Amino acid sequence: MKEYLPGEAIDRLVELRTSHGYSQKEVADKIGIDRSTYSKIESGRTKTIGSHILKKLADVYDVTSDFIMGINDTPDKTYYEIGQLGLSVEAAGNLYSKKIDPRVVNELLINDSFCKLTRLIASYLSGETEMATRTFNAIQEFKYQMIMELTESGELPDDDTIKDIRDGLKASKEPIGAYELKKIESMFTRSIREIKKKVSDEIDTEMQRLTKETLETVKAEIFEKAKGRNLSPEEKKKAMENVLSKVLSNALSLDPNLTPGQITDLQDGLSKIASVTVDYGKGNAADE
Repeated sequence: MKEYLPGEAIDRLVELRTSHGYSQKEVADKIGIDRSTYSKIESGRTKTIGSHILKKLADVYDVTSDFIMGINDTPDKTYYEIGQLGLSVEAAGNLYSKKIDPRVVNELLINDSFCKLTRLIASYLSGETEMATRTFNAIQEFKYQMIMELTESGELPDDDTIKDIRDGLKASKEPIGAYELKKIESMFTRSIREIKKKVSDEIDTEMQRLTKETLETVKAEIFEKAKGRNLSPEEKKKAMENVLSKVLSNALSLDPNLTPGQITDLQDGLSKIASVTVDYGKGNAADE
């Protein structure tokens, strides 16, 4: 999202108009007022902009009303009406109720391959590709019938060359919709693989960072607790559990949708890790 310098409504309106190459009259015509009235708005002589005028100006420039008023410095809309998005009430309801996983939908909508897929599906559902296939098949059938008639009348020889042509015409017919469905399936698989790689790369990078931070925190925590003395097993375990609780918080930040059961399992696992780590340290000390 593009960020603008802070500004008042007057500054924003002038900046938006000039960046779009509009004259004051053109803007006035677009929002349904005369040029002199609009000129007063830009000059500041009109102290208050009516809500209906503000909405029309926001629509003209496809920005938020808050941006025009200088409340925020980001012009991009972060919310849209259901109608603007082209969603049905049922589809929006499924998203709102999380019947559909919004994370998955978000990744799909920003994936280039999935965008291409939606166009392929739209073309398939419209029947355009089916009509083209039927037309092609009809032409091939017409050629085949013509050759058959000419062969039967003796105008063409019934030899291997003509037979190969007939067989080729028969084989060239395409199953209705089969090719398009294969393209759709291939593009969908491609988009899922791309999203999986993107998510995996992001998680791997984040986990590497968390692992490094955790190790550094463990060292710092135990060093701080020790302060030149040997820690008891309980103290070590407590220090370790403090560190691992931070790991749990980081894990929740990575995936805020963990269920209560998953969180409990994770907590139990971290506690066991702490115990095993302390026991391992005791074993090493005994060996020495």
